[in-house]
Amino acid sequence: MLRSADLQKLVPTVLAGLLLAGCGASSLAPALAPPTSSTTAREAGTARFDVDVESGQVKVTPLDGDAASRAVFTGSTVAFQTTTLVDLPGNSGVRALGVSLTNRSGSPIGRDHLRVVIRHLKAGPSAAAGIRQHIRVSTVSALSGLRGLTFGPDDSYYVARVADHRIYKAVDGQLTAWAGRGGAGYVDGAPTVARFNQPIDVIYHPTQQALYVTDSGNHRVRRIAANGAVTTVAGTGTAGAADGVGNMATLDGPQFIDVQADGALVVTTADGRVRRITLTGADPSLPASYTVTTVASGLTTPMGIAADPDGILYVAERTAHRIRRIDRNNASSVIVGNGGAGITDGPGDIARLHSPVGLGWAGGALVVADSLGQRMRLVTRRGSGSPALRPSWYVQNIAGSLDGTSGDVVGLGEEALFKAPWGVRARPDGAVILTAVQNSTIAAFDLPAGLVTSGVGDPTSGELVRVSNPSGQFGPNGGVLPFFDYPLPAGSLAHGASTQPAEWWFDVPASVRAFSFIATVEAATVAQVVPEHHQAAESPSNLVQTIIPLNRTARVTEVDGPAVRATIHQSTTGLAVDPDGVVYLASAKTVRRFDPQTNVITTIAGHPHYDLLAPGEGTFQRFSALRGIAAPRPGLLFVADEGDHSIYLLQHTSGSLADSASWSAQRVIGTGTAGVPTGSANSPIYSPRGIDARDERS
Repeated sequence: MLRSADLQKLVPTVLAGLLLAGCGASSLAPALAPPTSSTTAREAGTARFDVDVESGQVKVTPLDGDAASRAVFTGSTVAFQTTTLVDLPGNSGVRALGVSLTNRSGSPIGRDHLRVVIRHLKAGPSAAAGIRQHIRVSTVSALSGLRGLTFGPDDSYYVARVADHRIYKAVDGQLTAWAGRGGAGYVDGAPTVARFNQPIDVIYHPTQQALYVTDSGNHRVRRIAANGAVTTVAGTGTAGAADGVGNMATLDGPQFIDVQADGALVVTTADGRVRRITLTGADPSLPASYTVTTVASGLTTPMGIAADPDGILYVAERTAHRIRRIDRNNASSVIVGNGGAGITDGPGDIARLHSPVGLGWAGGALVVADSLGQRMRLVTRRGSGSPALRPSWYVQNIAGSLDGTSGDVVGLGEEALFKAPWGVRARPDGAVILTAVQNSTIAAFDLPAGLVTSGVGDPTSGELVRVSNPSGQFGPNGGVLPFFDYPLPAGSLAHGASTQPAEWWFDVPASVRAFSFIATVEAATVAQVVPEHHQAAESPSNLVQTIIPLNRTARVTEVDGPAVRATIHQSTTGLAVDPDGVVYLASAKTVRRFDPQTNVITTIAGHPHYDLLAPGEGTFQRFSALRGIAAPRPGLLFVADEGDHSIYLLQHTSGSLADSASWSAQRVIGTGTAGVPTGSANSPIYSPRGIDARDERS
């Protein structure tokens, strides 16, 4: 973190957040070279961090450094100790690591501080092109006529087979008939007595420990209990679209089925509908215990359906070559495709599908069986836009042919070939099973941790993992590399000694499951200089750090929070530093506080848009045109309001210094109207701008 002594040298001419601090010289190492571009492919640094977001586990791999061109320590010289990744309370999406450094060399290192530069920060272990190299497709079972399938308990699978109208169970790759006598028909009862007519899909309901089957030819949904007994839960045998109690509602050729988080069943039907079947009675084996409602209608050949943990539904429209999203209010929108067939990867408004059938939700992304594209596709969120819009999604080929060629090959995703991939089921841990109709097989693969993420595939998406609280940032060649400074109170770090731990905060999008980065520990230098302008630096003893980078697209707004995400209003003209090194900024209508210990900026007085509020709305102090600010001691500020012709005193009363409710404001000089001062505090003054204060009295 930035030191108090550093921050007291802040000057008003660097409102974008440049920090100048005098640093001592050292003869232990050459001058600090400018950081290399973050796009370099070589892993040159002190250590690689691989972080699993879901478990919080961190793997640290020592690296060989890059001593030939940079003054950095190798992984055998400096070791990292790190906590697990944890959520920060009250900061949605912000996670923290506690990291300290240990000197493993035979002599002291550093001079006043050590610096850790973060590079190659990205979601997942590789870029999109590499995902096909991390997937290995294997054959689980082989049998003709297979359609939809599901994970069962105890590592078993269940699959619907239309060829003989049965449901099969797979254990250790061996398929055996589980329910259905064989031959088309409609009979409830024991597994060897019951009959189905073109069963299309099957889903295991973990709460009920039962299977549900879309019995397409019978226009019914059937239930298979744990003992194999088959009953009907919805449909009369006549095609239709009537809602109501299960034994009175009608279905038209039910196709694919899934279970929502609340236990309700969702089913696609041949008449372009999505139906919801909810257990409302006590006995799950009776159709009278179920209620059927319509979620959506007018879809084009809806097939695969997947429900995410938030209750959002995704439906594959096979002949329209697209995927539709249906929210909890039953509002639907297309998120991939425009109605034309194709095999193009890319954002949802550019990508093309070719007869998508099966869908599976794999812990943050959709896995799609693109049946005539002869490939498996992955659909992930991208950017920060609305999830109802196609540009907010990204499609990529993760296994199968690149040109649409069919085949029968297992192996890596880039080697595998399919003939009409059809049914899909996926788990939150990334396990995927599928049927390939013309291969007559059940295949399986795992999505590697970190590859089911919006950070994969499209580096311009805008939804990336970011460092939220760096000591500073510098930008060689237009890039941004955050860094952390570790103060060394003893002047250097002795052999075997460790630094105090520092918190590294990361802003992690909700869909990112893992991320990695390279941490480079910089050696002590002869002279700290501006990294991106070291050749032209006027003083070799100045260290310039960007605290809050200028966001030109947001310069007329004020966003509080971690410095890397905060914004500063273009009207900000006042800056003061209190004796504790806390920075205070005055914009036209607000006073804001930047704490270098947390790298967080908050508004403590005023409101940027109070002129848009109704009279009396809000309890905050209203300023007109603040210009100057002074901070003579912690918890005490003076601000000059040019527009209000007044000087205000801001005092911390109680509670957190970062909370506006903990501050009071009162006019101490001026009346609110322009005039000539008479010598008393309550006399008018005229447009005050600059202000300074040694203490609360002068």
